[in-house]
Amino acid sequence: GYCQMATKAHELPFFMLKHVLLIVILCVCSLADGFTQGLLPAPADKALVYIGRPSKLGPFIEFLFFDGETCIGKFNSRKYLRYECEPGKHVFWGRSMNHDYVEAELEAGKVYVIMAEPAFGALGPQVELIPLTMSANKISLKRIRKLVEKRAPEVLTEELLQPDEEIMPKMIK
Repeated sequence: GYCQMATKAHELPFFMLKHVLLIVILCVCSLADGFTQGLLPAPADKALVYIGRPSKLGPFIEFLFFDGETCIGKFNSRKYLRYECEPGKHVFWGRSMNHDYVEAELEAGKVYVIMAEPAFGALGPQVELIPLTMSANKISLKRIRKLVEKRAPEVLTEELLQPDEEIMPKMIK
């Protein structure tokens, strides 16, 4: 199945007034079970999103991850989260000194993978969210699959995520 997903390039750090915006339309194919041995299939009535950070770069830099205004996770290098959600329109955010986001129209029963890559700008660590497709990102998908096969997903309680969730609405609006 196909699903449209658009990424918008990072915004410069929040204290700068200029914004750089790049829109790339990607066709995201559902990942085949045989190719994604470590990735679990999505429930028939839900979409399943993996957000992974396979890079060892910047091991002490924590990224925050959101679905709209809901904080869904935070972690540093070599970790990932598995997020079940309702099908439909979603905006996934990554937060560091900047924020980057992916807009997606998710389908029930499909698995989606977003890679969170650290980058270092003049003003500090940055996050880049990259939606992966089976045809265009085989090497990156392999890195995520290895990560999933070796580690359990990061699971944080609402209690631990609440303080981060409270600061995000200001950044979204």
